Amino acid sequence: MWTPLADGCGAYVSPLRRAVRSFAFRFPATAVGGRFYFSSMGRTRSTPTAPDDAPTRSSQEALAEIGTIATVGVAIVVLVLALGGGPREIFASAVQGGNVMLAHIGWAFGVYVPVLLSFYLLIAGQDLSGRPSASRTRRMLGLAAELLVASLVPAILLVLVAAIEKPAQLASLLVIVPAFAVLVFLAAQLGSFIAFADEERRESALREQEWAGASLSALSEAPRHAAIVVVCANTLAAVASAGVVDLIVRPSSFTLLPDLLSFFLIAGLLSTANVLGLFLRFTSRSRSEKVTSAIGPVVASLLALAFAAGEMLSGRLHVGLGIVTVLVLLGVSALLPRRAAERGVRSWTLRSGGIAEARRCFERRLARATAEIERLSALDRVPSSAGRGPLVRLKANARARLRSFIA
Repeated sequence: MWTPLADGCGAYVSPLRRAVRSFAFRFPATAVGGRFYFSSMGRTRSTPTAPDDAPTRSSQEALAEIGTIATVGVAIVVLVLALGGGPREIFASAVQGGNVMLAHIGWAFGVYVPVLLSFYLLIAGQDLSGRPSASRTRRMLGLAAELLVASLVPAILLVLVAAIEKPAQLASLLVIVPAFAVLVFLAAQLGSFIAFADEERRESALREQEWAGASLSALSEAPRHAAIVVVCANTLAAVASAGVVDLIVRPSSFTLLPDLLSFFLIAGLLSTANVLGLFLRFTSRSRSEKVTSAIGPVVASLLALAFAAGEMLSGRLHVGLGIVTVLVLLGVSALLPRRAAERGVRSWTLRSGGIAEARRCFERRLARATAEIERLSALDRVPSSAGRGPLVRLKANARARLRSFIA
């Protein structure tokens, strides 16, 4: 029997049903363990919630990248501090820098946290959905978040050094460490969006396969010796030649062993720099990359030449001529024109070592690109009943049951 109370309740229930029905149609739901979980992003995943068209990766990969960038930053700071003198000077500079950082790190946290939260809201929201550059924008924001957080690691380590000098400042770590943990968490979530969609990965793998195959065909046949063997052989040959020149020119009052040590260090540096430069040149894609690949060998050669000039001006003509001998021999070994087949003496040149490393690089890239294409093609051949099919059907069935329940 219908009563006024029931009538009044119905007046409130009907709008409630309409609101719930509107909510259910607007936001997808997923049934997990007998419960419904609504998500405005349309997907429930182990990685951060994202729009359907947003590819993601695991947060562990993002944390590994943050750690790598932070390690590079710490190494740069240590190198800069090492220019100041001995261990005492380095520690004093670190303490002074830590005190300065402690005075400014508070507002840095106050800026970084809102910025990362705004990045996350922009990525996780629907503002980027459907835009052609959405995936690229998410990757750029994720990379920016990783760089911002990694840049704080050297500052925090300097604060820690300053706190060791003044134990009373250790209390500041009770605030700094939790705040930094929040930043790392946000950066790891944002860094998980540095990923590519399957179609983008397929196109990139096809381009990589084509480029690696063409570059591999353009190189001469595989050299007989590995790059490390070639570097060692050229270093020893250059040291032996420089030692002969040193014996011919040097006065009898000088010993040969310190000179040989200098020749060995310079020859090893030049051999490694030349092989690395040749490798970068052979594996570069553009003309600008080919030009920049020569910076390392040129700088190393100029430093060796300046050292030789200094030795000559100081009266050690035999050492200067020995270094010049090393420069000439290794330069000829690196610049010797390439032939279709590297045999005989040519197989021991630095150019041959660079070719060997370049061929190995192209073979690895070609194999990796081919495997990626095959994997993506296999995913395309998966029938609709497999792969993501069960999840799609589960979500559809959950929405249907929910709508029938509130209808």
